[in-house]
Amino acid sequence: PTFVIGTAGAAAMMQRLRANMLDELGKPYVETAKAKGLAPARLLVKYPLRMAFNPFVADIGNLLPAMVSGSVLVSVVLGLQTIGPYLLTALKSQDQFLAAFILMFVALLTLIGTMISDMLLVLLDPRIRYGARGT
Repeated sequence: PTFVIGTAGAAAMMQRLRANMLDELGKPYVETAKAKGLAPARLLVKYPLRMAFNPFVADIGNLLPAMVSGSVLVSVVLGLQTIGPYLLTALKSQDQFLAAFILMFVALLTLIGTMISDMLLVLLDPRIRYGARGT
């Protein structure tokens, strides 16, 4: 189920990254770097690719809970014994405690994913810093 869910979201992520990259390539700092004679490969990796990755990395936080919640449908269709059919059975039989536990687990994955994406954004973009004071 993870492969099926991952490939379904990969196309949208690639399109978003491509659109962000094309937007960054049209900005004046890229033209300035070209005029200064920066090598094309270094130019793409050093500046526009890092800026185009920002929304991409911010979406990573949503991937962990999406894999768990999306696996419900995929697991039921494929007949796999994962957490998805258990959640569906708990909801049908009104087992509040099991359903609440699974939903809290998904909420915890959302928090962990968001924390990971925020930490990656700090490493990726030098403009983002924790504890910086506003001017």
